[in-house]
Amino acid sequence: MHPQTPHHTQTREARPRINRNQGSQTGRWKNGKWNERYWLIIGTEITDQEAQAEYGRLWKPIAEKYQARMATPKTEPVLKEVRDAPRLIIVEFPSHQLAKACYEDLEYADALKFALRASRRELVLFEGDL
Repeated sequence: MHPQTPHHTQTREARPRINRNQGSQTGRWKNGKWNERYWLIIGTEITDQEAQAEYGRLWKPIAEKYQARMATPKTEPVLKEVRDAPRLIIVEFPSHQLAKACYEDLEYADALKFALRASRRELVLFEGDL
């Protein structure tokens, strides 16, 4: 893992790219609405395309196993305190327990090695309404 360092704001504003190409797109849970359990991943530009491709390949069956899917916000997020992280990825899960179990899964730990080689990123696991 990369050491965590404090980041300060810059004066410019940026619209992050939202990655909609990972994750399962199958199923709905309650009355046609996903529950509000998420991973929020903020990442830098991808510097190793091969590692990112391998992560994507490994992520697909993991996402299916934990019923994860990529979330598409109603409006495009605007990062106000920008550093070197133009990518914003939101992954939804049917429960907080599944979101946590997915992250702790040994198969995900193997996939994560490729994600961390592909770019720097931070992942936040939370419940709430976006």
